[in-house]
Amino acid sequence: MNNIIRHILGGALLCAAPLAGMAQGHSMALLEVNSDARSAAMGGNAYGEAATMGLYANPTTLLYGEEATTVSAATQIYPDTDAGQLMYYGLAAGRRFGQHGVSLGFRYQGGYSFPMDEGGKLRPKDWTVDAAYSLRLADHFSASVGVSLLHSELYAKATTVGFQAAAYYRNRCGQHMDYVVGLSAENMGPALDYGDGYVKAKLPALFGGGGEMGLDLAARHRLSFSLAGQYYCLPKRSEMFLGSVGAEYTYDRLLSLRAGFRYGENDNSAVAFGVGVSHWGLTAAVSHQRGVGDNDTNLTAVSLQFAF
Repeated sequence: MNNIIRHILGGALLCAAPLAGMAQGHSMALLEVNSDARSAAMGGNAYGEAATMGLYANPTTLLYGEEATTVSAATQIYPDTDAGQLMYYGLAAGRRFGQHGVSLGFRYQGGYSFPMDEGGKLRPKDWTVDAAYSLRLADHFSASVGVSLLHSELYAKATTVGFQAAAYYRNRCGQHMDYVVGLSAENMGPALDYGDGYVKAKLPALFGGGGEMGLDLAARHRLSFSLAGQYYCLPKRSEMFLGSVGAEYTYDRLLSLRAGFRYGENDNSAVAFGVGVSHWGLTAAVSHQRGVGDNDTNLTAVSLQFAF
């Protein structure tokens, strides 16, 4: 493969972000995957409480749970294509120490295979190693900071670091209503440098906010409603706004039914629905997302968590 073709291929992979089929113009689209199937089923709102994979949704949920330790796993399955089938895998663990929480995790996304002119195949993939520290500042306030080692392989390889920070406020309104609201800044850090001949790829930096309100209708019935918005400010000329609304019905803290809608610029709108089961410290969640309009990306997400 000559240099011209290399540059074309490298630019196309960086600009089209084929590893996600989602945000146009964003590099390392793994960073935009919603690992918690509960959040994904409610339109992608990551500013409520996380059912699973809290490190990648709301790390401060760890500070308010009944159990001190959580272990989670997640996967996302994308449609089969001529280039193969994209897959996402994630692992996370968290531990609470009084008012403090520490979380560690790993994410991987890959599965596509592209033939090369000189033989062999190009198999792009991304992976991250992540850590977060959470602090319960008071009864109602909490905050978290995180750092990630980010590795991307397209035609060439690049490694960088990313940083995240978030703050949350929780409270109750009377005996039957509670809420949580939050703000976050994510994916801040140096650009991915694939070496000579390739343009440096900036991380999909975003600012966002939102929340969730829960209403106890009776001893065994609960409704939750969520609303959130995120603005991807980098890279330039790839700015994008995402907004989501969602709802959840839970029976006896055991079975949950969820649905949501995500509005996204650049043909990223989608509807979602899912189900969750929680019993004896084990939580399982499944969601399915279907693209709306010109977005033809459909995917299924599964996440599990064990708390003890």
